[in-house]
Amino acid sequence: MDFNEFKKLVFSLAEDKFDDMEIYRNEEKTLSIHIFKEEVDKYAIAESSGVSFRGLKDGKMGYSFSETMDEVSAKLLVEQAYDNASYIDTSDLSPIFEPSDEYMINNQITYNINGISNDEKIQLMKDLENRALALDSRITSLANCIYEEYNLTKEIYNSKEVDMTESGGGAVIYIGVVAKDGDDTKTGAALRLFRDFNDIDLDDIAKEAVNEAVSLLHAKPIKSNDYKTIIRGDVFADILGAFFPTFSAENAQKGLSLLKDKTGEMIASENFTIIEDPLFEKGFAVSTFDDEGNATKYKKIVENGRLNTLLYNGKAALKEGIEPTGNGFRDSYKAPISTKATNVYVKLGEKSLEELITQLDYGVIVTHVAGLHSGLNPVSGDFSMQAQGFLVENGKIVQGINGVTVAGNFFSMLKDIEEVGNDIKFGFPSGSHFGSPSIKLNTLSIAGS
Repeated sequence: MDFNEFKKLVFSLAEDKFDDMEIYRNEEKTLSIHIFKEEVDKYAIAESSGVSFRGLKDGKMGYSFSETMDEVSAKLLVEQAYDNASYIDTSDLSPIFEPSDEYMINNQITYNINGISNDEKIQLMKDLENRALALDSRITSLANCIYEEYNLTKEIYNSKEVDMTESGGGAVIYIGVVAKDGDDTKTGAALRLFRDFNDIDLDDIAKEAVNEAVSLLHAKPIKSNDYKTIIRGDVFADILGAFFPTFSAENAQKGLSLLKDKTGEMIASENFTIIEDPLFEKGFAVSTFDDEGNATKYKKIVENGRLNTLLYNGKAALKEGIEPTGNGFRDSYKAPISTKATNVYVKLGEKSLEELITQLDYGVIVTHVAGLHSGLNPVSGDFSMQAQGFLVENGKIVQGINGVTVAGNFFSMLKDIEEVGNDIKFGFPSGSHFGSPSIKLNTLSIAGS
């Protein structure tokens, strides 16, 4: 049974039981290819799909979900949601919405992922492995050579005339190389997100990973001190992603965000702006509507240091009597609505990373951090993470750095931003959701030798 038939059957069974209803479908197809020594080490194709149902009756909301779409599943969805409604507190109500007045039109994102065969994708990754190994004799092996691809479809239909469908997809190439010189071993990595195979430059990807690994050979700790610091874009994107729950209105209402009641106040340096753009061409979280059927919106969450808005799903907006910001999303069809963003990135400055380095008399470049989740507190903003990177003297990199810890407070760091670069990168594992150019800080505490 297709979704159109199924949703009509569910609604016909539920119309006498609920005042308002919603059915949501999610389908995901993924391809994963891992290469090791010119052989396919892993090849996996996976598909998952399912539907969820919400029904509102006398101020109570019932939920249910199913992996199948047939007559038996339709009856169970309605019956389970009806039974569950009696256990749901009215204060935890997630509304069912009418259509938004206007939705963004997605006519600028092009996809060219499925145009080549899987055999060609395998050969692409073998070529990448060979190019990386050939660049420098100190590259002894590859830790990772991964191609991952996804296609997503979501549909939402409710009793208030929301009837929306959207599909999208993309791919990721990730390579990690191992460099060895004597007894010293270091790793380097590169990540690329793309929707079009014409955008892939294998030489550029290989060079980035190899150069990082080789440059870090014989890296060593530096003396503990406060340093002027450049945080590379992908690293800052990861940090921003890890702390982003603090921008959730729902968390603020629960007392889990220091940004509660801070809207309109300066929370960062004047040269710092955070943008959410649902149709950002370099981001993969493209969506014209959220999982409640509300229109997503382009917005400057932070503009020139000032907090313009928190992010509201329907439930959080209802509590404050305002319109949702189009940020009600689910982790899957089985999960309840939470607060998430589409594409979030830091507005670009004017200078390249190389220019920022040239202007650094004495300081540090952070190119990798470990312990993003165990080493930080998203409520207080405090962090302490192991890091590696480079020491800069008189505008030139003079040595690799490892065995150090960077520590501070996220909110204090935002106010200490001196300059923003123009070299936007998306982070990993936050992947396509968060991007940033390199960020230059006035000072950052680094614990070393």
